[in-house]
Amino acid sequence: MHRNKKILIIIADITRAGGTERACINLANILRDNHKVSILSLGKNGMPFFELDKDVEVTFTNLNEIPKKLKDKFQWYGKTFKFLKHFINQSNYDVIIGEGHNISVFLPFLKNKGNTKIIASEHIDYNTIPSISKKMMLLAYSKLSSIVVLSKIAYEKIHKLNKNTFIIPNIIPFEMQQLSLLENKKIIMVGRLSKEKGYERLVPIAKKLLTDFPDWQINIYGNGDQVEEISNLYKKENLTNITINNPTPNIQEKYVDSSIFLITSYSEAMPMVIIEAQYCSLPVVGFRCEGTETLIKDGKTGFIVDTAEDFYDKLKLLILDKNKRREMGRCGLKDAEFYDKSNIKLLWEKVIQQ
Repeated sequence: MHRNKKILIIIADITRAGGTERACINLANILRDNHKVSILSLGKNGMPFFELDKDVEVTFTNLNEIPKKLKDKFQWYGKTFKFLKHFINQSNYDVIIGEGHNISVFLPFLKNKGNTKIIASEHIDYNTIPSISKKMMLLAYSKLSSIVVLSKIAYEKIHKLNKNTFIIPNIIPFEMQQLSLLENKKIIMVGRLSKEKGYERLVPIAKKLLTDFPDWQINIYGNGDQVEEISNLYKKENLTNITINNPTPNIQEKYVDSSIFLITSYSEAMPMVIIEAQYCSLPVVGFRCEGTETLIKDGKTGFIVDTAEDFYDKLKLLILDKNKRREMGRCGLKDAEFYDKSNIKLLWEKVIQQ
């Protein structure tokens, strides 16, 4: 098959099991149908956690992870810039896509052969980006060919940096096989165990759940730098109704086996886990943030809440009312179908071919 464009996607670490990594792999898989696609992973050698098309080539740099300290971060930027400049000048790419601001800020300043289109793909809430990074974005992003964001809310925050800013949501990563019957007494949460995900906010909710509905179980699927801390917190609070599990590539099976999806994040751009849960017909309860306001229709596909007390009240309502679970699940499924890969592929093709 004729490959229209030679495309390079650059990501921090393709071996992680997070939403950005899944979105990157999904993008590579759909673009591969019409283009020659490669991925450059700046992290350690390894295997992509999610399934990647065999025709997509992956190159690892073995550069260290992006440091948290400012001094170390500048050293990392210098080392990474030098590597990327050498790497990109070796090949004549038609399109380069940077996954996230830490990578995309480099790209306009890398000399390359030909007229390469450079696209920044943003996955996090702009308000949570450090001020020094925002200054770098202000300098770099006007020089990009375009920026791709996940939602209208994200567009309003970032489009001033570049007039060629487009809204392209993430893709549902699996085909519809089976919907949840919403009968199991299981609640599911999926995502990295890190500070911004707010798993400690679950404590007062799970305590009430254990008292009122001791046969209902909360299953968390994810890893991260707070696994031990959060696990110890739940043990300390005697929350025997919470189980933390390793991430699984077959997460669809876990959604289908559950009846309600929860998200406790302080900040999200457009969490794929909500779309995935809705695609399996689960109602969703989540704290208010950019991502939940984008994806949950409050009172129709789930609930957006501001307090732990309200969170539990809405969860209790769904536990007691199976018909409400089914009604919200049906509405959520209808919304989630928009994120089918054929729709999202067309949007990306327009940006690439522009």
